[in-house]
Amino acid sequence: MAGEIQLNGISFASESSETITVNNGTLGSSVVFPTGTFLQVAQNQFNNQYTRTSTSFGAFSTAVTATINNCSTGNDILILLSVTFGNSALDYANFRLVDQTNSNATIGTEGTDGLIGRLQVSNTFTVYSHSISVLYTPPAFSSGSLTVELYGKSTAGTLYLNRPGQSTSSSNLASSITLIEVQG
Repeated sequence: MAGEIQLNGISFASESSETITVNNGTLGSSVVFPTGTFLQVAQNQFNNQYTRTSTSFGAFSTAVTATINNCSTGNDILILLSVTFGNSALDYANFRLVDQTNSNATIGTEGTDGLIGRLQVSNTFTVYSHSISVLYTPPAFSSGSLTVELYGKSTAGTLYLNRPGQSTSSSNLASSITLIEVQG
């Protein structure tokens, strides 16, 4: 049976042929979605070339970050990291994610070689690519925001993000950090 629901004379929902259609609705701020629902996405895709010349973890020549805003306490953040990199020496490249919002706390469970581990560079200036995902529960948001930064280290030489082989010219190589708020 076809019908409709009205509030103050405005059609809110209608039914036809066993299909319910909701019209002109806006969800209020107190609506709670089921656990695991993706709520929003923020991404920083970067194609500039960044360097790190150190045997200890730290920031690249320019901070490589991603920020997600308007998050709710108790929600998780799914972090997707994709990096394109090379090294000037035949050695190892290591990566770490840190939570800038919470005193640069290390994100994820990592061993002595970082979150991704030891990625052996077998040929100087060869371009490599790696990705990883981490479900992170931040201890706090800063005014509803969370900023994640990528750290790196190289056991020898210089670690390069987005450098096309031995060329120092700009390229179409890109890396990215994607942050997805997940209902907790």
